[in-house]
Amino acid sequence: MIAKKIFAKRKEATEKESILRAESRRPRLILARISVEPVSERLAMISGEALAAVPGATAIDAIVMASAAQRGDAVFTSDVEDLDRLRRHFPDVRVFRA
Repeated sequence: MIAKKIFAKRKEATEKESILRAESRRPRLILARISVEPVSERLAMISGEALAAVPGATAIDAIVMASAAQRGDAVFTSDVEDLDRLRRHFPDVRVFRA
């Protein structure tokens, strides 16, 4: 359990660092408009259920969809096909091509 939280926090920091290192201004503008959400135990459990229910789904995609489902949000992504498969488990999440 603790290892999951450490991994999630490190991954979150790594993603943020890679965005900030980019030379373009666009990633900085995007990062300024999003919030980074920690992976709670509840979110991890919901994501795990989705992984078990949807063959071929990845952990990150399941976390994104579970997070959006909890808030009633939509997801904007370039990976529409993979997230669309997870809609079987999260039918209320709308997925749009970014």
